Amino acid sequence: MIDFFHCKCKDNILYGKFFKRVLITITKDKINISNAFFSMKLNKYIFYILSQDIFFEYLDSVSTGAMYPVCKKQDILNFKIPLLTKSIQNKIVKECETIDKASEKAHLIIDKSNSEIYNYVKKLNNNNWEKSTFENLKIDILGNLSKIPKKEILEIGKYPVITQESNKLISGYTNESLVITDLPLIIFGDHTCIFKYIDFPFVRGADGTKLLKVDSKKVIPKYFYFVIKQSQITNKNKYERHYKYIKNLEIPVPPLSEQKILVYKLEKLENEIRDAKLIIESSSDKKQKIMDKYLK
Repeated sequence: MIDFFHCKCKDNILYGKFFKRVLITITKDKINISNAFFSMKLNKYIFYILSQDIFFEYLDSVSTGAMYPVCKKQDILNFKIPLLTKSIQNKIVKECETIDKASEKAHLIIDKSNSEIYNYVKKLNNNNWEKSTFENLKIDILGNLSKIPKKEILEIGKYPVITQESNKLISGYTNESLVITDLPLIIFGDHTCIFKYIDFPFVRGADGTKLLKVDSKKVIPKYFYFVIKQSQITNKNKYERHYKYIKNLEIPVPPLSEQKILVYKLEKLENEIRDAKLIIESSSDKKQKIMDKYLK
């Protein structure tokens, strides 16, 4: 099972979780299992109980079918809600609501910061700065450029492995001494079109993990990263190799002093986004700890 995702859905907070191959969503007054749903008035306490591991562990025990596990409506109705005292229920709700409010605030911070980054770069493009393509800004990367196959990436190891994987900075580790040290570099996913700014020694993943290095006498690497990241890449949503489009992208090249100012502003916003994501990512575990505290 994967962690909960959540979003605002009109006046309801929507929780969803993939239970094997079945998507289960819960709102304040409805449980939806795959395509069949039934209504059921949920108070906040029950809502939070059904949002945590205790409920999905129960579903795991009653589901049938190997390829497509099924949970019937009656299975849901047979789930036994822990009957705690009203005061304990209220404590659970209050503590979980505090975490949800922090998570909602974090989402707003991410949206606001991303919007500000976009507007900074858009304003930059609207100025009459000289423009240059990556092809004219790139320089050779010195030292090792070897790749490591995906099957050889470890969970624990001496050196971090960076790939074009979009949902994490570090994809794993290796003990192979194929370390890239000519830093900083920008990683570009030839298939995924993601960008990563890397300023620490790493080992390169195979299959579409492109390395970009620019002449720091012309453009600050972190500035280049911020601007190229906001660029419109041709056929971004199609499965193909996109590096050929990157080579000819034009970016504005203001004086280095102007680049430094922009990098300072965007790094501050990037840090706010990082901190907000940590709040969101930890919210599910925090609520589970609340449940564990009162239910065990």
